[in-house]
Amino acid sequence: LKAHGEQVELGAGFASNVAPGAKPTRPFATPKSLLLKVKWPPEASTAKRRHLVVGTTNPGARVRIGDLVAVADERGRFQVVIELNEGTNHLRAYALDVFGRVQQTEAPPVELDTRAPAQEIQTDPEMWNRPK
Repeated sequence: LKAHGEQVELGAGFASNVAPGAKPTRPFATPKSLLLKVKWPPEASTAKRRHLVVGTTNPGARVRIGDLVAVADERGRFQVVIELNEGTNHLRAYALDVFGRVQQTEAPPVELDTRAPAQEIQTDPEMWNRPK
């Protein structure tokens, strides 16, 4: 494999990653299966619209969460910042590695509630009457 003036030899069962404009990584043993671990937003209910989602998968795999796509680095780490929609959000991550293997995982539902709580003020009409 050759890119940007650097060449690496790939034996059977080994792979390398080449990011756009970069040299190939050192060869690594190809995993026998596709791993996908995701750290989802911790709250079941939140008022915070944006959340950082991080995880690990096979190096070079593409991870899609909603419309966002990240490419795992040479250690298999990835991260995306997601924006929740008002109400219940069902989040799924899909990983696709260089061998065409697909893995998916789903988060527990996350409720986004940015509305202020309803306020009710109760008064006693007699409160304005002064004692005689």
